[in-house]
Amino acid sequence: MSIQAIIYLFFVYFFITQLCKKNIPALLKIAFMILLFLFSLVDYCNFPSKHFQNNNIINQLSTFYKLKLKSSDVIALSALSFTLFTSIRNNLNDKKRREEDIIASTFFQLQDIIVERSKSITEEYTLTLINQIKNSFTSKDKTNLIFAHNTYKLMTILKDEQSKIYLAEIKNTNTDLFNRLNILIAEDNKERFYCFLLNKHIKKSLNVNAPIQRKKTFELTYEEFSIFKNSNFFKYIKKKYNETNFLKESITYEHAFDIVNNILSSQTNIKNSDFFRILHRAIKLINDSNIEDKDKYYGILRASLPDYLLIYTYYNSLFSDKGLGLGLQLVGTLFFGDRDDVIYNKHNVAIFSQHMPTNLLIFKRQDLKVINDIFSDENSIEDISSLKESASVTFQKNSTQFVKSFNHKPIKIDK
Repeated sequence: MSIQAIIYLFFVYFFITQLCKKNIPALLKIAFMILLFLFSLVDYCNFPSKHFQNNNIINQLSTFYKLKLKSSDVIALSALSFTLFTSIRNNLNDKKRREEDIIASTFFQLQDIIVERSKSITEEYTLTLINQIKNSFTSKDKTNLIFAHNTYKLMTILKDEQSKIYLAEIKNTNTDLFNRLNILIAEDNKERFYCFLLNKHIKKSLNVNAPIQRKKTFELTYEEFSIFKNSNFFKYIKKKYNETNFLKESITYEHAFDIVNNILSSQTNIKNSDFFRILHRAIKLINDSNIEDKDKYYGILRASLPDYLLIYTYYNSLFSDKGLGLGLQLVGTLFFGDRDDVIYNKHNVAIFSQHMPTNLLIFKRQDLKVINDIFSDENSIEDISSLKESASVTFQKNSTQFVKSFNHKPIKIDK
């Protein structure tokens, strides 16, 4: 083989490897190989000189690629080029298959652990938890959880525009009191609003039935309260607070999140924490991989879980501080099903879902629409803040009164 052929072979090898590294489509690689072969064949046959002697462009190309190869060189060169190309392509495919095999093996190991951990979360435990959440919204008893409603109601009142206007008037009479109230509103800290309602003067004036106790409440001297009580700010708060039946207000995601998160956090233990952590790991493993048929793995995981655990997973993923990371991983996976899996009645309430048992849903008018909007394959959410914002928007679009959003009948537990 001539020196020119060896040089030619080196460049063919170089270009093929570079093309493969950059994941150029297979058809483009083949076209490149054919082009190289044609150049060598055309040059060997001296085709341009014989048929296009007066064409300067063709003659220039012919001169540039003129290697003076023998027929045996052309055949050997083409065979070696094809062999190199095939070898590199097969190596890349083998590498991809090995990576997929490793991911699949790891996934199924995680699945076995998930199934094992799921056995420690019983149906009775989960349904009791769901009933507790429902009762926290609908019970008429003055329980600790209903007090959370009143606190959220106060937060809503203090943040409206009229409250802010009246609050500004206090600045002219007591700057320190104004600053503390302004910080209370700006921080959006639920615990601080608890403490505000638990101040003995405010508690008595608003007639608050507060079973929750705190050692330290909102600081307010008698003199400050006298100013506060006679202000338009407090008169407005008292009027709105007493006239608002919060359970007849429109439900919001933020309020629902506060209540559900409070209950789920109080019930968190090592067993269910392990379950959700490993489930998170399995979903993330598939999301971060280059596996093409990801839906198959999501479906395998979903089929591994009983209905009640799918419900628990949904609420933990979207209504719990600790579960929002898992919720972010579930975005776009269709893990809970898609729109075609749901049937609604004439009142726009979901009556059937192929994967999610509707009798276990807490927010019957919102949940499946949230699932369809947030976790559908058409959605793309980059961070937890955007996840909560998207859920809030969906809740607002489908807002209804509290009393219409819930199934008041407790879920029966078959023993």
